[in-house]
Amino acid sequence: DHMPDILGDTSGAYSGAFVNRFTQSTYTPGSIFKIVTAAAALEHIPDIQEQTFTCNGVLDYGNEDVTCEKAHGTLGFREAFSRSCNCAFAEIALQLGIDTLTSYVEKFGITQSVSFDGITTKSGKFDITDAGKNQIAWSGIGQHRDLINPCTYMTFMGAIANGGAAVEPRIVERVSCDGKVTYQAKPVMGERIMSEA
Repeated sequence: DHMPDILGDTSGAYSGAFVNRFTQSTYTPGSIFKIVTAAAALEHIPDIQEQTFTCNGVLDYGNEDVTCEKAHGTLGFREAFSRSCNCAFAEIALQLGIDTLTSYVEKFGITQSVSFDGITTKSGKFDITDAGKNQIAWSGIGQHRDLINPCTYMTFMGAIANGGAAVEPRIVERVSCDGKVTYQAKPVMGERIMSEA
């Protein structure tokens, strides 16, 4: 056995071998996207924390059902979030609607590229412009055609953990030689994307 000549290969067998999936790929987010929908609902739907949702495990929106892992029964917003209920979040996404969901995706920057340490992440995609009810519902729970970059989404999650203000990511925190720090990254604060509440 020997190390393959990846750089000299002309067959295409190693195409993408050097892709950093954390910064250069996008993926369907799935249920982690419910954080976006929940934050939008908290700011945009005044009575969201008083609403209840009934989950029988499936919602029929015409040509495609929205399904849940199991029937959760009747639950409030907090419980729907903690149990990651697709049916409840489908209903919440429909209450928010196309324009509001899209505006929050833009506000939170989760489909934009992030640049740091000489790296620019791949941009994502969120397009429900001509979507019907079932596509809006699936988009609100992170499916349909939603695509996000892991690093960009991690930056969004960091903003939530930081009280609503993003901090620019870093690859290298510090460099030291013989016990002496020769480089120390300084936190670069981004814009506030949501209130701490």
